[in-house]
Amino acid sequence: ASAQGKSERPSINRSACMGCSLCTKNYPELFEIQNKKASLKEISEEIDQEKLMKAVNSCPVKAISISADEN
Repeated sequence: ASAQGKSERPSINRSACMGCSLCTKNYPELFEIQNKKASLKEISEEIDQEKLMKAVNSCPVKAISISADEN
């Protein structure tokens, strides 16, 4: 399935991440904690931008960034 237009894809700076798990509380479908660090799950459904922004903004060390894929 190809998404139309731009798709926002989050990435995690694992060296900045301190494993507070706030992103997993805000968006458990997308984020999980692995080895005490946040990581992205592979999800097939559309990313919920509102929940993603909540997770990004909740990160105390700003370890989550969003880049737009322009395919």
